[in-house]
Amino acid sequence: MHLYAQTAKMFGFKQAIVHGMWTAAKTLSIVEAGLGARASKFDLSFKQPVFLPSGISVKHVTADGASKFEVLAERDSKVLMVGSIEA
Repeated sequence: MHLYAQTAKMFGFKQAIVHGMWTAAKTLSIVEAGLGARASKFDLSFKQPVFLPSGISVKHVTADGASKFEVLAERDSKVLMVGSIEA
C-alpha cells in the first residue's frame, strides 16, 4: 500500500513511502551492531514518513548497554524517527 503513489495517496500520503516497519527493522539492525548484542527493548516514535526515492542516515549514541538514535533524511537532515534500544 505504501510503495505506489496511487495507493499511498489513499492512505493520506502525497507520494510513495517506505513502510515504517521496514525503517524500524533496518534501524534496529544497524544499532544492534553498535551495541554488540541483541536488543531486549526497542522504543521508537515516527516523526515523518520516508518518501521514495530518498536516502536516510542513522545516528546513534551508545552507553551502558543502551543506544539513543535518530533517523534523518539525507537530503535535508529532517528527523524522521527517534527512539532508544536496550541490550
